[in-house]
Amino acid sequence: MKDKFNNAVGPQVQASKLKTSRVIPSLAVVTLVAGLQSATQYFAFEFGYQSVLGANFKHIYAPWAIVQWAGKWYALYQHAFMRAASVGVTVTAVGLLGLVVTKMVQANSSRVNPIYTVPPAGLASKIFKKPVFCRSRVPFGRS
Repeated sequence: MKDKFNNAVGPQVQASKLKTSRVIPSLAVVTLVAGLQSATQYFAFEFGYQSVLGANFKHIYAPWAIVQWAGKWYALYQHAFMRAASVGVTVTAVGLLGLVVTKMVQANSSRVNPIYTVPPAGLASKIFKKPVFCRSRVPFGRS
């Protein structure tokens, strides 16, 4: 026979877990795509939006086009790709630093504990029904 004890005591353990937010990870992905897009657009701007760059919509190319172009022309235009990459990395770094600051502010902000917001019915009357005594048996608040 195996003795099994339930040590889950208190409202913190018994309360349901809070759902984690997916906003910050989603914004991180958006930031990475924005960095890729900015590198693509900068490269296309440097080369005058030539038709050899491929399909576009009013001079807006797909974010991953820079990767395709690098596969074709990196050996010929290394400096242009490095400049475009620096623009993309800068945009991504600024976006991710903004997310880090946002996450730190959220972590350091005060929030309401959902466990203790509303006491169960009748709990307040049970707590304040009898006076609380200190060691000298004098109720608190009275001299």
